[in-house]
Amino acid sequence: MRKWFVVLLVWTLITPFLLEGIFRLAVPALPPALQLAAERVQKGEALDINRIGLMTMDIDHNFMMRPNITNAIYSPGQGVLFSVDTLQILDSRMGFRTSPVAQGDPVEVAVVGDSFSFCFTEFADCWVTRFEQQIGRQVMNLAQGSTGSMSHWRFVDTFARAFEPPLVIWQWFGNDFNEDYQLAVTRGELAPIEYGDPIPDYPDAPPVLQWLRANSVAFVVIETALFGESAYISDFERYHFTPAGSVQVGDQTLSFGQMYERIAMNVDDPRVSVGIPMTREALSNAKAAVESWGGAFWVVMIPTREEVYADQIKPILGADTMAIYAGARQTMLDLCAELRLTCYDLLPDLQTYARQGELLYYPNDMHLNPHGNAIVADLIQQRLGQSDE
Repeated sequence: MRKWFVVLLVWTLITPFLLEGIFRLAVPALPPALQLAAERVQKGEALDINRIGLMTMDIDHNFMMRPNITNAIYSPGQGVLFSVDTLQILDSRMGFRTSPVAQGDPVEVAVVGDSFSFCFTEFADCWVTRFEQQIGRQVMNLAQGSTGSMSHWRFVDTFARAFEPPLVIWQWFGNDFNEDYQLAVTRGELAPIEYGDPIPDYPDAPPVLQWLRANSVAFVVIETALFGESAYISDFERYHFTPAGSVQVGDQTLSFGQMYERIAMNVDDPRVSVGIPMTREALSNAKAAVESWGGAFWVVMIPTREEVYADQIKPILGADTMAIYAGARQTMLDLCAELRLTCYDLLPDLQTYARQGELLYYPNDMHLNPHGNAIVADLIQQRLGQSDE
């Protein structure tokens, strides 16, 4: 009896080490999301997901993708994962997710924008790539995540001006006013505005659990596979990106109401309102530049999922919260009228698809999914065709 007890004890002690070794050897064969989970342990990043590892800070744009990235796995949000390749344009210090473009090649369309045009999808599924295939012309995608209008104007001034495309598409999202404020602070042009956003104190995990999450590939992979990434996000991310609720769209679930969007789109927040005149200046400059070489300047407005699925979401979030999303979009529409811009607000058309039960956004992320990107490409191509008639 004692012998069996000793065997059981030894086996109990050895098994975790065997399991750890097996998981470490098996990392290359794991699904991409679990590979990332394992790599965070191996790199010492297990306790806080680094979602911007492929990016670097830039004084003119805020965040930029690094140049010459090849087939890197990128997971910028929970449940969102895709591969990224970047290339340089005119020896740029940042990398772009675009078809190869060489100076002297005829570029028919340039796209500037944020993550909605950089696209949180595989390259082939991005609306810009699909649009390029549909029109059969060279499209230069200059979009970068976490950028606002002042950054987009600099891309027009630097790269679009060098190629002088007949059409420049400027993609707008409701957080662009806030992104302009953030960039101005980064550049030292504006002092930070203290406005609150207290982040609740979340209880720490027990020490043993903290140790396992920081050191054990096997534990982290198993926990992530069973329960997702919730244990490995920072308090900042937990507060700003945890959905407020969910609704059924067809046979799928759509989460909504993240605190981030409610903060970054609130035009009553001084950190947002101070960015509005910056956006106005950027748009005015870009329109003048494009028209100086005889090009057309379009603004395409990407709506939030809360507004697209407002029929289901408004009764849950309430009119006051919904007014925040609408306020940012209406402010942009007012700028369109003031500056006499050609603006295409996608909201009414996307609502048509939403009411048919089609899921256009990721279940747990604010960005368009591959299907949503395909719809946007079709809608923009159709609108472009109408303008040519």
